[in-house]
Amino acid sequence: MQMVRWICAIATAGLATAAAVTTVGGAQPAAYRVCLDPGHEPAGDVGAVTQASFPGGEYELREVDLNLDVAHAVRRRLLELNVEVVMTWDGAGLGWPETGAPDLPPAEILSPDPETSDRLGLKARGVACVAAGAEVMFSVHHNALPGPGNGLTTLYRDPGFGQKDQDRAVAQVVHATMWDALNPGKRSRGFVDFGLLRGDWAVARGAIDIPAVIFEPVVISDPQEALRLTPTIAQAGARRLQIVEAEVAAIVAARPAVRAGLAGVSP
Repeated sequence: MQMVRWICAIATAGLATAAAVTTVGGAQPAAYRVCLDPGHEPAGDVGAVTQASFPGGEYELREVDLNLDVAHAVRRRLLELNVEVVMTWDGAGLGWPETGAPDLPPAEILSPDPETSDRLGLKARGVACVAAGAEVMFSVHHNALPGPGNGLTTLYRDPGFGQKDQDRAVAQVVHATMWDALNPGKRSRGFVDFGLLRGDWAVARGAIDIPAVIFEPVVISDPQEALRLTPTIAQAGARRLQIVEAEVAAIVAARPAVRAGLAGVSP
């Protein structure tokens, strides 16, 4: 499956987000270090796969490709906002990291085998985020449902599975911010707020002592949503850009809750 490269288009689109970094007296804020995990892996579980039909043909939309594409674009924007970013893998074995962006420093990759880019197992990803000094882990995914429907879901860990009860506060900020960004004015018909979902998510188990949140901004098993994300359709770039902006805004907005949780106080 050919990797879809949207990064340069997104990077040059002049991203404007409500998540501008707040400064005090003109001073830059202290470094905020996050770990981005593009969900799934190209040589194993690729996640949801949808056949998007459009005039003239069909396109196989794989979640793993979309996750990686969005994660790279989120990373670029966060670096512009002086946020430190590490990634669990970057798709180097698939022709990544991105080309045509000499101003962008090489991604700090946690995968032990960047040539294959898929060797960091699910349980190891959270461990690697912690070892890299990240304050929070964000796993980039896109949802699929057994039936019709499209909407936003945000996943966080249940403290009953041995995690500190700090994820929910971060997830609440993330979810509210993304809802406003993806459905401004609640005008999108058929786009549902599926809310927060807690559980024992394998990809986040190793992120001990730091918050971990999983993004599920849209449902790509929904035929209309899949079509909006298909690169042969003009709207695809705009929709991906909207998802990127939403996740960037959510990550920046979540910083106070992240820091409060790490300090053991209420945000």
